[in-house]
Amino acid sequence: PEQVLQTVLDGREGVMPEWSKVLTGMGGENAVDYVASYVMALGDEKAMKGNYMAAQGKKLYEGVCVACHAADGTGNLAM
Repeated sequence: PEQVLQTVLDGREGVMPEWSKVLTGMGGENAVDYVASYVMALGDEKAMKGNYMAAQGKKLYEGVCVACHAADGTGNLAM
């Protein structure tokens, strides 16, 4: 979980830009935590069900992250 959070906050060298400012602007001060929660719950229906943070993160993920990471989080291997 810490690595997912760190990647969203700071990006990945040469590959992924920092998204914390964009996400915070779209979803408020908890936006990064929401997206990290959603990413951690991807593919796990039990973890997703009733999870407020993941539900909020899904909206943000679909607005920002899905372009490179796909709806299921598998990513774009060409990148």
